[in-house]
Amino acid sequence: MKEIIDWECLKTRKGERLEFELFCFHLASQMFNGYGRVEYFYNTPGSEFYIELNKPLEYEGKKYLVGDVLGWQAKYWRGSNDDSNSPLDADHKKELVEGFKKTKTYRPNVKLWIICTPGSFVQREWDKLLSGLKLIDADCDFCSWHKDIFEDFFLKDTNRFNKIIQYYFGEKQIEIATLNDISTLTLEVLKQKFDVELHTASDFEKSLLGIVDENIAIQKIKSIINKLKKHADKDRKYPILEENSWGYDKLTDEFKKGYLLDCSMRYQLIDSLYSCYIEKDDVILKFDELLAKLQDYQRSRYQRVVILNEETRKMSQEDSEYGSIQSYMDRLIYNVCSLESMLTIDSQFSNENLLSFLMLLNRNEFSVFAKPGYGKTHLACSLARNMLERRLPVLFFMGSTFRNCQSVQSLILEKIGVSGNMSFSDVLEVLDFMAELYHCKLPIIIDGLNETAPNENIWEQELPALKLQIKKHAHLMLITTCRDKTDYLQSVYGVDDYKKIDHYVLLDGLVEENLQQTIDKYFNKYKIRKATLQNVLAFNNPLMLKIFCVVNKGKENLVVNNCSLVSCMEEYSKLLLSNVSKSKGRVDLIKKHDLDTQLNAVSFLLFENNTRFLDFYDQFAIYFADSTDSLINEGLCFTLDKNNGETQVQFTYDMIAGYYIAKSILSNYKNEDEFKLFIQDNLNKFFGKNHHTLAEDIIKSLFYLIPIYFKKEWFEITPNDTVVIAAIDNLDVLLPSEHGRNSFISYISEKECGVNIIENLCNAWVEKIKSLHIAYFSLFIPFFVRINCLVLDKYWNSKFSFYDILQNAYSILHDKFISKNYQYEDLVAYSLMMCGITDKEFREKFCKCAFDILKIHSKSCLNICFSLLEIRDHFIRESVISCITGVALYSKDENVVKCCIGHLADYLKSHPTTNVVLLDDLEMLYSYAEDNYGLLYDRMLFYQHANMEWSGNVTKEWGLFSVFDYDYDKCFIRPLFTDGYDFLASFTQSQIYGMLQSKAEELGLDEEACSILQNSENEKVSYRHQYKHNYAFKYGREALYELYGWLLLNQKLNNEYEGTFRTDLIEIDPSFPKIPVKRSFVFQSLLPRNIENLSEWINGAYTDWQKEQIEVKLPKRKGQWVLLYGSCNQTIEDKYSDIYLSWISQIVPKNTILNSLENTYIKVPKEHDHAFMSDLTWRDLEFTQNDIEDMSDESLMIKYDFSSWNSDRFKYKSFVCLSRKVCKSLGLEFNLDSLSYFLNEEEVSAYYVNDSDFFFFMRKDVVDDLLELEKAKLWYRLEENRTIIGKIPENINQPSERYKHIATDCFYPSI
Repeated sequence: MKEIIDWECLKTRKGERLEFELFCFHLASQMFNGYGRVEYFYNTPGSEFYIELNKPLEYEGKKYLVGDVLGWQAKYWRGSNDDSNSPLDADHKKELVEGFKKTKTYRPNVKLWIICTPGSFVQREWDKLLSGLKLIDADCDFCSWHKDIFEDFFLKDTNRFNKIIQYYFGEKQIEIATLNDISTLTLEVLKQKFDVELHTASDFEKSLLGIVDENIAIQKIKSIINKLKKHADKDRKYPILEENSWGYDKLTDEFKKGYLLDCSMRYQLIDSLYSCYIEKDDVILKFDELLAKLQDYQRSRYQRVVILNEETRKMSQEDSEYGSIQSYMDRLIYNVCSLESMLTIDSQFSNENLLSFLMLLNRNEFSVFAKPGYGKTHLACSLARNMLERRLPVLFFMGSTFRNCQSVQSLILEKIGVSGNMSFSDVLEVLDFMAELYHCKLPIIIDGLNETAPNENIWEQELPALKLQIKKHAHLMLITTCRDKTDYLQSVYGVDDYKKIDHYVLLDGLVEENLQQTIDKYFNKYKIRKATLQNVLAFNNPLMLKIFCVVNKGKENLVVNNCSLVSCMEEYSKLLLSNVSKSKGRVDLIKKHDLDTQLNAVSFLLFENNTRFLDFYDQFAIYFADSTDSLINEGLCFTLDKNNGETQVQFTYDMIAGYYIAKSILSNYKNEDEFKLFIQDNLNKFFGKNHHTLAEDIIKSLFYLIPIYFKKEWFEITPNDTVVIAAIDNLDVLLPSEHGRNSFISYISEKECGVNIIENLCNAWVEKIKSLHIAYFSLFIPFFVRINCLVLDKYWNSKFSFYDILQNAYSILHDKFISKNYQYEDLVAYSLMMCGITDKEFREKFCKCAFDILKIHSKSCLNICFSLLEIRDHFIRESVISCITGVALYSKDENVVKCCIGHLADYLKSHPTTNVVLLDDLEMLYSYAEDNYGLLYDRMLFYQHANMEWSGNVTKEWGLFSVFDYDYDKCFIRPLFTDGYDFLASFTQSQIYGMLQSKAEELGLDEEACSILQNSENEKVSYRHQYKHNYAFKYGREALYELYGWLLLNQKLNNEYEGTFRTDLIEIDPSFPKIPVKRSFVFQSLLPRNIENLSEWINGAYTDWQKEQIEVKLPKRKGQWVLLYGSCNQTIEDKYSDIYLSWISQIVPKNTILNSLENTYIKVPKEHDHAFMSDLTWRDLEFTQNDIEDMSDESLMIKYDFSSWNSDRFKYKSFVCLSRKVCKSLGLEFNLDSLSYFLNEEEVSAYYVNDSDFFFFMRKDVVDDLLELEKAKLWYRLEENRTIIGKIPENINQPSERYKHIATDCFYPSI
């Protein structure tokens, strides 16, 4: 039986004496782990190392207290004839006694001194030594560690000590140099794929580098804890629940109790984390304790959250006005989430969340997936290189290394050079211990599991076992990379989706933040100058970027678009043939032709043999003969590999291999009929279950080459669904070619597409959008308009349910760096097609983006809108109608207005609809055209469907229960069957619900299908419910739009304004007003300088300053300006103060005196909740309910307040503007783009708007002209509200008042 410890086998990396000392140190560290920090420095006095106890210890029946010190002295004294006995003569004793004296001088509190030697001492000599040591300190205990003791440690706890024993006494001396030599060799083989100068690290790579290095991880943990502490301390300056705040009384006692407890427990945890770990340098050693604290907190919090949610539900049921305190509840939730988001998680890992980072740190397995050329090898190489540069251990293999092996573990042992009695488990123990020594995690990287073909099935059996073994070792990490294609996933993992694999990571190529930086690196290295980047996003595939640069090296004034990119493979092939065929500096044409023939031959051989590699000597070298070395040395096309002693060769990249195989096929079958027959005979090799290992890349290249050879597209030669779906998978190849895209669009527009094609094409565009690619999207509008609403919801709209996917999709439009790469037609089509989603926030964003582009580029883009009028998705069509209307209003061009009216009117003529949005927008455009251009329109068009039949039978009880929520039903449906102040209902409740139900079903409502979609989404997305509609609502709301329009046409419902179809149901203002620039007017602080001045401040007044603002000079504007309306609000919680100032003006007769106004209410701007911004600027709107206000006495100002009516409306900033009467009097024109008034083409108004202030000015001469015309002056009511907020610290004098209101009147002109 092999000895556990054989001193002859002790590894001598640093010499026997020091190696023995390190061995003892590591045993002691493992034995007393957690009892204190080990002090081990160079030339430590008296002893090799010490531990000062931080908790009580019992060892060998003796008890040691906190603060006691343990010391170790290691002496590599081996017996001359017997290793079981270490000598202890007089000199040895003297040396030990002197060592102990120094120990006592350096660490007086030493209570246990352990002497380590290879063998044991003779008992008699040991007793003599103890006597001498006891004379120095009789209270200290002494102990001898030697081989028998060391082996006893091991036998009693093998799992704990095996890694140390294997590291120092294992059969094979595994050094960091051994591992790094393997990794360096792998990097050398991959050097053509990985260029250090050109690499840009991804966020995932940066995260990996953070967790493999212990020091970086420690700093990250401390940083997050510190942020949590600062945030919590700031929050605790104010009461958790402010008893005087609005909404407090509506909370249940149980909710208050639970909320207070939840916040208190969170603060308590943060305080504990800060006090326990922020000053600890060994926080990693406390990892398990720290993680356990957070998980215990998370578990206990779950019960609190359940109670809080239940109380919230009760409040919603018991309080009919519950919706009115929603904003208060939202604020309470926000206060919790702002801290909780840094503390704990649900499912997503985050670098800025403590629990997330700890769980990431706790992971020792990452399965990385990506498309070919999207950075898998770059990631693997970069991580390995970083570890080598830091002089940290790493083990890096290519997947192809395992191509012919019988056992993955055996091959790894063989590569490391281990054989015999040392098991794979023992090797992992050594590697784990090595990583521990280097304070890191040791990455074992296997790049390209899919490149193990034809042996890729080995992973399905061996990878789980490998993961399980590595999982047992805290300092090891397994990183594998593989293509994300389903076929590879099935072969390697036995699954069809990478999301089913634990700890997966998907690489999307070069991300936006790094893309331009990487392109610049490549272009600089390859001397590509003055390139025009029309499709820069294609370069997020690093492979495409490199091939492009190789092909175009040294060129200038290139245009980078899809067409130039897809042709790179062909150009690269020509470049390769020319370079290898050169003889004495000139291309040998015969040799070039022969080489092309030989490439076709070996490529076709790869296809026939269903393989990706050739034997170097028996196949490759025979075919290429004298050109062999040149092809290999070229570096980018072929690569050599050693496998079981055999030398093999393969194409460096699968995409290159696919191109040459496709080219060889077409060279062999040049006749179209022969090619069709070949495809039919080899269909399984392309599309079958056991398809060719390079089928994906071969198919891609065939789609590019077939039109060159046959002047037809592949799906035109073999028009079947399999080829069409393959074409969908390769849209990036088809679309750049005019013939390709025209043929494909014609095919899918004219053919009745089955569900498979619809699903695959929608999925293809979803994936392109995720990669920020939308080139040629507008060409697919004919495809989308043929799909019914429910199918669109299933295969298109529902794919955009996650916030991160939506945010990414929105960045295509919002980020100018991305959007500038696309045609405006594509941007408009894309943004409108995204308006079918159920997320209200993002639907609004996409719609507004569409309008922003349309209003500038209507000439080229309006036809997209006209085509999309036929879309069957109700949300999308509403957005399209609104955008067409908005463009007409914005254009101020009679031809554009007539064109927009014509298309909307044609739609109304040809479709049986009474949609209230269409009726209202078209009526407004009729009125606008009449008012501005004198055009006349026949309004009888509106009434052509007024006699439409409606079914009022309720076929299902509670049929609309899943369609409308309570609040929506209460606001918009119940009033239709409820008598009001000036309204007598024409239909009963049953009739109204029956009409809606039958119309919704007519419009496509399938409640079961909608329910399936909704439940699936709810399972995946457990947040943002307040921002979403359910899928059934889309059909129900469209039915309600139809019903509202029909009721208005038949005078069974009142409109909001005379002569319009305006109702409170409208959600979109088609004039799409927005504040172009946020600007501040007030820059001075109106709050107290410090909290000690609160009493003085609350009694102050800014009345004189307010008066001074009425007539001022404005920056960058000539002359004097008069303030007509203003409001200003400043709040600083740390100063416990809030102030609100307002300026309101009203026209009064010139002879009015101030005393007469003393008890008079000034007219605030009249609010219009249902008017569009455009309405207020060119027409007089008369409320249907005239008795609400005295309309004869019109305000100087009116307020646009469309969005405040309900939360479903699009969000537009409220705005104060001039009344229509004033505009007519002065001949002012309003510009919708700048939201400014113009007189004789000069801007005469100015506004200053930010998040808290609004100021509206008119040029003084214009105001004076108005007052002269009206024989009037302006009366101002200046108001000031000062409030002390929050709980003032007890050490500050408490003000006698907490609120002060001041109101002052004055005139303009003042005299």
